[in-house]
Amino acid sequence: MHNHKLNFLPVSDKLDFYKILNNYEKIKQDYLEFSNMGVHFDYSHEYDLTKDISELSLPLNTGYFWQVCPLVFKREIVPFMPSFVYESFTTKLLMSLKIKPVLAIFSIFEPYSEIPSHIDMDDEIVCNTKNIPYQERETSVVKYHLSLDIPSGNSCSLVVNNENKVLKNGDLNIFDETNPHWAYNQSPQRRGVLIVSYLRNELYI
Repeated sequence: MHNHKLNFLPVSDKLDFYKILNNYEKIKQDYLEFSNMGVHFDYSHEYDLTKDISELSLPLNTGYFWQVCPLVFKREIVPFMPSFVYESFTTKLLMSLKIKPVLAIFSIFEPYSEIPSHIDMDDEIVCNTKNIPYQERETSVVKYHLSLDIPSGNSCSLVVNNENKVLKNGDLNIFDETNPHWAYNQSPQRRGVLIVSYLRNELYI
């Protein structure tokens, strides 16, 4: 059974994530280009991420306030995305790291958006744990949130348990997704982040 006492975690010394941080501007450029090209789709927790990657297709975008552009899924590039996404600098860099992500996405929050407190169980993407209560699983997913396009004015936050992190461009916030968490964007602009997910037991012992 895993525990997650800390709301926010340090960067794992087992992961060469500095390669991501050192290429922040190129990653932000990819995000802005993809955002402007409209290759984000609606995200909801009903989307079945446990399916085989070959069974997934690009959903319709209905204007939902939370949209994603998937870069890596099940430690692989995402073949149903346009080639300029899966051949992008960011996708190739993520796939070059020592540990491949379970999932990696560019995430958009539209203006004046808020997602309620929730937990995620994305370990199911690569682990056969769907029928095991999350408290009894051997591992969980840790999310690396890199802020890319954050509106000014302290208007965007990520909250894990009751700890509020006001987002700033370039900051990195890491947390276990089975801790209750929520986020908001109280500005008139979009908020954009890169979210990279790893199995906790591969990074933190």
